[in-house]
Amino acid sequence: NNFTVEGGKNPQEKYSQYEYVMSVSYTDMLGQQRDSGTIYYNRTHESTERDDDESETTYSLEGVMVLGGEEYRLSGTHVSESEEGDSESEYEMFVYLDDGYILVEQSVESEEGENEIEYSYTLFSKGVQVSRTTFEYENERDETEITMTISDRVNGTNRTFEFEKETERGREIIK
Repeated sequence: NNFTVEGGKNPQEKYSQYEYVMSVSYTDMLGQQRDSGTIYYNRTHESTERDDDESETTYSLEGVMVLGGEEYRLSGTHVSESEEGDSESEYEMFVYLDDGYILVEQSVESEEGENEIEYSYTLFSKGVQVSRTTFEYENERDETEITMTISDRVNGTNRTFEFEKETERGREIIK
């Protein structure tokens, strides 16, 4: 619950060419509020498919990501799926750097009493994958699982941190 994603219509005059804004922030382990960047973008409806009680809508995205006061061009897609009691939303964005790009992927799934969120950031330099960081959060009834994986392709290392919180006999247990 320490990650906050806020978005909607863009109120910023400086980026008035973009209709929407999305900001990501988080609270670190010391309780400090941190900014993970802001995206200003336009989205174009590409398609909608409906089948009985299920629908899927696809948008293309174009805009800029602002990190640490620097602007980076971005493009990508947003796919939203829903059916009775179940919804899923996926973003895939390419943030272009001077000598490479970052592939940002976000997936949010909600299904009657269960929520899953996955963020993934993959850095490419000169066409070669340098690193990938993945954060997964799953909440089901009285159990929460958090997994963070950091893959450093340059040094050939992978690190995974896993936390599980559950309630057993009225006591909160973290493993």
